Amino acid sequence: MMETKPEMTSSALVELLELFESTAIPVCLDGGWGVDALLQTQTRPHKDVDIILSVADVPKLQELLTMRGFAVREGKPPNSFVLANGAGLEVDVHAVTFDDDGNGIYRMQKGEDWIYPAEGFSGRGLVGGMSVRCLSPTTQVLCHAHGYVPVEKDFRDMELLKECFGVTLPSRLQRKDGGASMDEVAKYNVERWKALARANAVFTRPRFDLDKDSAWEYLDPQRRLGEVVGKDVLCLAAGGGQQSVAFALLGANVTVVDISEAQLRRDAEAAAHYNVNLNLLQGDMRDLSHLSEKSFDIVWHPYSLNFVPDARVVFREVARVLRVGGIYHFTCANPFFIGLGRKDWSGDGYVLRLPYVDGAEITYQDESWIYGEENPDEPIRKCKEYRHTLNTLVNGLIEGVSNPLCN
Repeated sequence: MMETKPEMTSSALVELLELFESTAIPVCLDGGWGVDALLQTQTRPHKDVDIILSVADVPKLQELLTMRGFAVREGKPPNSFVLANGAGLEVDVHAVTFDDDGNGIYRMQKGEDWIYPAEGFSGRGLVGGMSVRCLSPTTQVLCHAHGYVPVEKDFRDMELLKECFGVTLPSRLQRKDGGASMDEVAKYNVERWKALARANAVFTRPRFDLDKDSAWEYLDPQRRLGEVVGKDVLCLAAGGGQQSVAFALLGANVTVVDISEAQLRRDAEAAAHYNVNLNLLQGDMRDLSHLSEKSFDIVWHPYSLNFVPDARVVFREVARVLRVGGIYHFTCANPFFIGLGRKDWSGDGYVLRLPYVDGAEITYQDESWIYGEENPDEPIRKCKEYRHTLNTLVNGLIEGVSNPLCN
């Protein structure tokens, strides 16, 4: 069954903030809760809370939260680290050194410095009726405009700040699609996979015939992965009840992220069949912000990379959640042959008609084998894929992921 994700609720946050206040640890809210504090209402769920405080207060903060079951999950004190408790609640700590002008100098995990301007700490807001310090609207925009690729929740947060406070949004924080809640790529994929699941296409059929030996043969006949018992495995854009249960039968701790609710239901069916646990999360492979950094030993990514136009965005997300020494195994279309089918066979070879352009959209009708012996009862939208050139694949991996193991 689907598991509930840990959530930093307003009541849990207020409890923490009251604790900090009672022990004289001044904190300033950043991130999603910082935005909602400014708006004085909770606009979406939050998996954690981002706080800014003085480096001098870090020892006291750690001691206080350690007594309440929190421990360092990621990063390294005193500057940039995450504390988490057994229930999965997370406190993302950004510790700064204040200069003579009141600017906060934040040493990030990679050793670079980020400067919070002094006026940025002037923000005030409400959380659960409690008055709190938070970054100002302008500084929230400044932080979101640098350092990472904005995703849906970031666009929405910034739009709310613009609507409420009139802040100016730079171009990178403005949607390219005119403001839809889900971009057209995601919409297309959601609708298409819903239809494919209804048609019982081969990629949507759970595997109910596996045991440990056949699971190995299905996943990794050459045993390149090594032992997976106890390993944390992310099956990325891999719904359908196939790879996920195979890993679970081999003793791995499995999380599945897929944009299709219909595909995740197939995983739930397979998990119930084998009586194994799967952590099932609906989400876009281009945004894994709901997953902790360096939290997986293996990221298993079957054929789906070509369903999005920019592979590098996915590679960066994978790099963030993959542990040092971990394995990223993905399958994608041959960049030269993508979109070719039986109709392109000339008798001597396949005729290449499409330009070799990175990100180019390619649409084609599904081959009949996709549905086996079952014909769909309804028309299904064409397969829409995007070419990722060899240059993009290789250099994207070099930039984003170390030690890639690729199909």
